Amino acid sequence: MKLASGKISFDGSTLTIDGSGTFSGSITATSGSIATALTIGPTAKIGIGVSGSNNGLLLNSTNYWYDSGTFNVGSSTSFINWNGSALLINGGKLQVGSSAFGPKADGTNDGLYINSTNYWYTNGNFKIGDGTNFLSWTSSPSSLVINNGLIYAGTVKLGKGVNGTNNGIQINNDNYWYQSGNLKVGNSANYLSWDGSNLTISNGTINIGSTIKLGYNANGTGNHGIVLNENNYWYYNSST
Repeated sequence: MKLASGKISFDGSTLTIDGSGTFSGSITATSGSIATALTIGPTAKIGIGVSGSNNGLLLNSTNYWYDSGTFNVGSSTSFINWNGSALLINGGKLQVGSSAFGPKADGTNDGLYINSTNYWYTNGNFKIGDGTNFLSWTSSPSSLVINNGLIYAGTVKLGKGVNGTNNGIQINNDNYWYQSGNLKVGNSANYLSWDGSNLTISNGTINIGSTIKLGYNANGTGNHGIVLNENNYWYYNSST
């Protein structure tokens, strides 16, 4: 069967339309192919060459998905775009559950927001932890806070319970400074310590200026005591 000078033909299984046409109503098919692009409405297209050499789905200039994998969703100012190597979110934030990334992630600040105790904003402020144990930085005023926790740098500890009980700084068992005021500097044999009541210098001297010395081996020849200069001294292990 042929109609319209051969423009429409049907051979019993295939309907061929040679040219363009307008259909009123619905079209139903179980299979088929379109050689180029199918235009739907004023701007939408699906198929081959929907935008230049790009094949895929085109709704308009800011909403498309091509067979190269590239896509754009949104408007000219607020959109999500994948160009094949980078994902760009412009004018909005990416939200997954209560977590958000982008402008006004927490409703006010730009950056990464997970919850009220875990965030990192573009102004530099951040917080990691929970309501009781956390590390935080506030840029105005500048403040680093470690709450109920420790900073480790090898064996060095800074924070709460550095030796299990005391808060402060501990480098090792012979070098520490606690918030109680207790401190120790040196090693197991030679050290300076303060226990809250007593200042102890073990096997060492205090030097004041170039000549005044107080403590162990003050004169450098085995005498312990006080040396003001070569003519003024007092040793506790010598009769001189």
